[in-house]
Amino acid sequence: MRHETRSDLRRIGCRALMVLGVVALGFEGGACSSEGASPGSSANADSNRGAPFASSQAAYPPGRGAAVPWLEHQAEDGVTNATILGPSRIKWDANHIEAEAIGRKAVRLSQTGHYVAFRTTAAANSIVVRYSIPDSPNGGGIDATLGLYVNGTRVQSLQLTSRYAWSYKGGAIGDPNVDIPGPQPHTFFDEVRLLTGDIPVGAEVKLQRDGQDSAAFYIIDLVDFENVAPPLAMPAGFRSVTEFGIQPNDGKDHGNDILNALRQTSKLWFPPGTYLAQTISGGNVGLDNPGTEVRGAGMWHTTLKGPKAMFFCVGANTKCVYGDFSVFGEAKARNEELAGPQKAFAGPLGNGSLLENLWIEHEVGAIWVGNDPPYQDAPTQNLTIRNCRIRDTYADGINLDNGTSNSLVENVHFRNTGDDAAVVWSIKWTKWVKEMTYRFGPDFIKPEARNAPDQGIGHGNTLRHLTVQMPWRANCFAAYGGYDNHFEDNICEDVLTYPGILIDNEFSSYPFSAPVTVFKNITLNRAGGPMFFEGTSNPWQHGALKLYMREGDVNDVLVENVEILEPLYSGIEFRGFGHAYAPPGERISDEYLTAADNAKYTNVTLRNIKITNAGTYGIEILDGATRGMVTFDSVSVSGSGTAPLRQGGAPASFFNRVGNNPGWEVGGGGGTDAGVPDSGSPDSGGGGGGNLALNRPISASSYTQVYVATNAVDGNPNSYWESANNAFPQSLTVDLGASKNIARIVLKLPNPNWGARTQTLSVLGSNDGSNFTTVVPSRGVTFDPATGNVATIGFGATSQRYVRLQFTANTGWPAGQVSELEVYSP
Repeated sequence: MRHETRSDLRRIGCRALMVLGVVALGFEGGACSSEGASPGSSANADSNRGAPFASSQAAYPPGRGAAVPWLEHQAEDGVTNATILGPSRIKWDANHIEAEAIGRKAVRLSQTGHYVAFRTTAAANSIVVRYSIPDSPNGGGIDATLGLYVNGTRVQSLQLTSRYAWSYKGGAIGDPNVDIPGPQPHTFFDEVRLLTGDIPVGAEVKLQRDGQDSAAFYIIDLVDFENVAPPLAMPAGFRSVTEFGIQPNDGKDHGNDILNALRQTSKLWFPPGTYLAQTISGGNVGLDNPGTEVRGAGMWHTTLKGPKAMFFCVGANTKCVYGDFSVFGEAKARNEELAGPQKAFAGPLGNGSLLENLWIEHEVGAIWVGNDPPYQDAPTQNLTIRNCRIRDTYADGINLDNGTSNSLVENVHFRNTGDDAAVVWSIKWTKWVKEMTYRFGPDFIKPEARNAPDQGIGHGNTLRHLTVQMPWRANCFAAYGGYDNHFEDNICEDVLTYPGILIDNEFSSYPFSAPVTVFKNITLNRAGGPMFFEGTSNPWQHGALKLYMREGDVNDVLVENVEILEPLYSGIEFRGFGHAYAPPGERISDEYLTAADNAKYTNVTLRNIKITNAGTYGIEILDGATRGMVTFDSVSVSGSGTAPLRQGGAPASFFNRVGNNPGWEVGGGGGTDAGVPDSGSPDSGGGGGGNLALNRPISASSYTQVYVATNAVDGNPNSYWESANNAFPQSLTVDLGASKNIARIVLKLPNPNWGARTQTLSVLGSNDGSNFTTVVPSRGVTFDPATGNVATIGFGATSQRYVRLQFTANTGWPAGQVSELEVYSP
């Protein structure tokens, strides 16, 4: 049977769609393997020591991420006499290879005798090393060794290669020339795995560069230690591939032999060893499986290797089962348009199929579920993918595509994927055909597929207990349309160029609809990065969590219990699109652009989100993503590099704030950057002899119900701020945007509705937002409706940027209360 794949143009003009296919990896005990390389930056010979033999395991909430049988040790936490690199988050730069390391730090061994050492904290018999060595001068990679020492003895020479690493030209894909040295290098790292024999607990394991180790440099990111189980025996009822003339480790191409064996038995077993599948005759793209269960001796013990080690499941209702082996491809670039499909598991996977305990590396895509008409009889249903490892791909890890529904992905570990690690793409085929024909002409879609029906809406899928490390292009987790898809109990670490979570109406997807799509109990650590329009006045800087209205509404979404740690840019990004934002020269139909022009957010809830130390904004609204309403329920922001909120013209009605949302406030007018320090005119929102605080960014120690801090600077005397009750002291702080010479504050309460009261408060000032000094000592300030409920506090002229009121008592109500806070120059 012939199988075709879609030319993946999911970012037309920027990001190419990937050819359809599938790959699975599993857990038997051990991390994945691969090899990588990179040209280097200068290093010195100084001794740099981290915490001796420490195992670096991030402390995340219990129950999140994949349960794995190995212990990860970061190189920078080991003992070394070499150079510790980083941290760095500078992409596409051979002087910052560590930017693609987990944790953004690594150790560079640049001289003979350099080493990095680790102390095992549990017994092990295997090692995985994530490393980078240089590319060859003309591309294609090099091979080199590196010494593996156990308790002072060199026990093995690790066989490293950079043949599967080193790409160039930044975001370019679909071009074999990305493997030729050029500007903007990336994909520096690869991995190597080795069964070492027993390593006792407490042993010193050292990676050392000796005289016979010839690479110009070795950059070590991490090692994984695992105690791997012995090979599995052949299960009852199976037939061994040796019955079909296939011998392990014989170096022969068995592509046709494996295909023949799949047709002659219902249960096929691969003994321990490596099996090559380089070519298949008869026009087959890969290994067509009519429903045979395929098993091996374990992912560490049985390996299928080669470009034709790619499985297809034949038949709409066929159940295909795969388990307990590895699939290692030969992909060196994302160029399936020319080289053909390069995946481990590709196309539709029937009904009730199972992929478990698999390890996949060096593919373009690992597991791509679904295919375009006419090569799909029906969408995949009731698929289970579990206990797998996916490493070093040039595109997606697991993509549930073309109507895949009611399926489960659980306990999968991803590292170094070249596109979305785990995604549901609910593509509407007829919509895709129409748009691609408009953009690229009538011959873009093959004639036999142009009038094919839609494949159905992707729904009811659950993707849980996943850990993703360093997707170097695209996201950890993404949903493109569909309904009732759940991403739960997951971890995302170190995204190079994209968000950690992308919720996106794009790529001709079906609209989002009820029941809601859910992202729940997820940690995003160092997510978000720069991608597209680099070198222009408006480069895209993706937030860690992004909701994108590229082709229409984003609706019926719940994001709950998510912690966002140290995003490079914003914590949460809302982005619109439309005629005003279409890139010049990119051909997009008026239908798509008009839908984006009118897109809005509906029934979108963000609940219990904690944003910590965002590089720019805690929350950011861009490109007209201002329509509709989003519910913010207990969304906290702290430590933002620029400001808590970039309001981007969104009206106050956009923000349905419920619960406690500390650390950020909404501007009432919704100006271009309401709620954000102004980087342009120092007097915008005040000044000019008038009220310097009007519409300026303001924060409060707390607030009650809808009585938020921004009410105190909105110019409306009938709205007001009120702090939490019975919880003095409380504070209200306004940012004037720059240091201003001030001498008078006017405070107001609503009049004549409120009775007289005295509030005890002090006035503090600061020019850095951190160190405050007393401007007016604590005193009673009286508000009387007979005089308009207005109180004036005068003081000697002083230069301050931040003005804070500190409340300790109120005779009229047990809270701080202000309708208007006005600040004036002398």
